[in-house]
Amino acid sequence: MSIESFLDGKANLKEKLSNCNNAGTFRGIALELQSQLNRISKELTPHDLQKYSKELDELLRDINTRTPPQVVKLQFKKKPKLRLFQNKSKEVGNDRNTSQYQMVSDQDFNVVQATTTYENLQRCSIIGTHLIDDTGSLCFKDLESCTINLYEPIFRQGSISLVNCYDCSIYIHTGKETQLRLHDLKGCKLMIRPSQAPQRIVMERCRECTFHEVCKPWITIQEFDNLALTQEKPRNYAFKSLKDWW
Repeated sequence: MSIESFLDGKANLKEKLSNCNNAGTFRGIALELQSQLNRISKELTPHDLQKYSKELDELLRDINTRTPPQVVKLQFKKKPKLRLFQNKSKEVGNDRNTSQYQMVSDQDFNVVQATTTYENLQRCSIIGTHLIDDTGSLCFKDLESCTINLYEPIFRQGSISLVNCYDCSIYIHTGKETQLRLHDLKGCKLMIRPSQAPQRIVMERCRECTFHEVCKPWITIQEFDNLALTQEKPRNYAFKSLKDWW
């Protein structure tokens, strides 16, 4: 895989999107380009890596915007025993589409689709326990004091993004070719378990985040707002043991 073939593929996808109304057919191509970017990331400068990552984010966002959204039917089955990061949440057994502007509070959600968005949630628990599809895209947006437990990879190839989350506890088991992006997180605690190490994590505008120290050898963190990692500008995250969190 070369940088040139990645750039050609990205340009071809952009051209196809501009000339096609059925954008949903190109989601798989966009996810494959994200996997290619993962593989060539070490050959790129930090500036180019940031640029291409943002361009792919925009393409995938365009695809999702132009594709009729799937209604998320939440199935509340017997909840597995939480091994890490438990919230005391009330379990409510009704169906609800999480893509609402109204804040939803104190509910438990089971991940049942590989491509979906959970947003505007407060003191909620989101649980994923098994592989759903080969490819997918999960987005967690505008969450406050929530718990995310993805005990097993939801998909093998795709992307997981967390945007504007505050005071959340997050356990994510990523697939072998999964991009993980963290944007505008504050005060969150994270445990990342990759299927294939090292797992590259892109962080941008995050503050006061803590990673469990056991995952330190498994992950590579790139802060786009602190690419130089200078001594004058400290990192926006730290590694600590689990006992320090309770």
